[in-house]
Amino acid sequence: MECPRAPSSSAFREPSTEGNRVTGRMRQKERLVSTGRLRYWEGGATDSPAVLLLHSAYGDAEFSFRPVWEELAVRCRVIAPDMPGFGASEAPRGMDLPTLARALRELLGQLGVPRATVVGNSFGVSAAIGLADFHAEVVERLVLVNGTTLPTFPALLRRAVALPVLGRVISATFYRSIYGPKAIRSAFPHASPEALAGILSRVGRAGPANFRTMKSCILETPVKKPSIAAPATLLWGVDDGFTPLEVAHRLSKTLPGATLIEIQRAGHLPQWDRPAEFLERLWGATDESV
Repeated sequence: MECPRAPSSSAFREPSTEGNRVTGRMRQKERLVSTGRLRYWEGGATDSPAVLLLHSAYGDAEFSFRPVWEELAVRCRVIAPDMPGFGASEAPRGMDLPTLARALRELLGQLGVPRATVVGNSFGVSAAIGLADFHAEVVERLVLVNGTTLPTFPALLRRAVALPVLGRVISATFYRSIYGPKAIRSAFPHASPEALAGILSRVGRAGPANFRTMKSCILETPVKKPSIAAPATLLWGVDDGFTPLEVAHRLSKTLPGATLIEIQRAGHLPQWDRPAEFLERLWGATDESV
């Protein structure tokens, strides 16, 4: 199948928030799943191969994938949820990764999608691996972008986080390591000053809620080695200082047969920095599926 023309990659720009209910082929919708109200974006023909986009912890689906989802919807049925606890989607207290994965499985079921190529970016990689682990029957293929499995906290640290004062100190340190200005600059090395200011502003608004969801998933999810049967491709922005290339090499060793594709001059969200190359690499990685 002929690949559609990809967008220009000449400049790094934060995706616009204008017209946030309709963006070309993509439409904003809502469903009710076991975690509560779930907002998602959908576009493309319903009889096209399905692609499920799972966003980073820096924002919601639109924040992570708007630079490329219009082109994806030319030949795919694109489904991009705000995962539970992110964006406009609700989440229960004490949410863990199995609960998140079940909500994604329910969304696909309600939409009549038996199997999908699952593209996860950043924290979305953890979610994608969780979905493939707990609901392997719905995952056609994994495409993992600048992210890894959930970190595991030693039992002693888990107990410390539960203490009132010490827990606040640990959480604040953990928060800064992900959402602080230094972390943001390392994740988005090619952002213009204007784009970087926009990212920091967004993170300042959404970061605390996103962090609570991510921390809950880390602390509440039972420690286990994922069992992944789906074929996996890793797409990696090599200039990402937050999740550097050595993380990709370690992750690929845990996924038998995984392929690692490097994207030069790109950071933590390579679909922002190099949208044309990102799409080209994605088409190549998923050619058998989409």
